[in-house]
Amino acid sequence: MEQNNSKNVCDEAYNHAIKILENCSHSVGIKASAKINGYPQVWARDSMITLFGAVLTKNSKIIKSLKSSFDILKTK
Repeated sequence: MEQNNSKNVCDEAYNHAIKILENCSHSVGIKASAKINGYPQVWARDSMITLFGAVLTKNSKIIKSLKSSFDILKTK
């Protein structure tokens, strides 16, 4: 029973993380925050750290934003 509960907690956390990444995804890249009063910029550090896990999601919206992050960073 406890193992099943742990799986539910992990699934819930994973789904919440995906929603956050989708909200941070933008045509210019992965933004540092999806909050209204957060950081609307694409930060190299945040984008590349996000890349480590987000690429495994195979979520097309997130992957497209990660590619845009690379594009904007390679122009700087």
